[in-house]
Amino acid sequence: MTQYPVLLDRDGESFTLYSHFCGPDVEEFEIGRHEMLVIVHGPNGYISPSWYPEGQTIPTWDFVTVQLRGVPETVSDEENFAVLQRMVAQFEAPVENPRSLIADPETVRTAARGTTGIRMAVSSWTARAKLSQNKPPAVRQRILEELRGNGPYANPRLAREFGQALSQVTGR
Repeated sequence: MTQYPVLLDRDGESFTLYSHFCGPDVEEFEIGRHEMLVIVHGPNGYISPSWYPEGQTIPTWDFVTVQLRGVPETVSDEENFAVLQRMVAQFEAPVENPRSLIADPETVRTAARGTTGIRMAVSSWTARAKLSQNKPPAVRQRILEELRGNGPYANPRLAREFGQALSQVTGR
């Protein structure tokens, strides 16, 4: 198991995942020879029982995740470079002074030679969200306030997902 950035393209009901592997991972993971499971972690975090009514003492961990399956294939150096450019553009977008691979393409092409790009048509996927659905709306509202707050377990990303799920239940 390892972690790599991914891009996901959607065409109607079909999804294609793009990423890259470094060094020996292509051989170790036998890319192209077997189905691969890719787990994309969304926001997650600790939910303190101190946010529950008195007498409830069991903490939990809330999360959002997607599991994607398919058989990956390696791509050409040119397609890999194009995917790396898209990745950097996406992840640099929120940065105050973003950097672009296009600014110094030869240095980047040299570095890209140490990676192997992959494309994976997603054959099946499962999305899971555990967002304290077993709690009544008033308790979930308190959890949302804590996630939005400034305490030790404040978590804006999880709060955003949690708030969306809660609004579907409460209509607000």
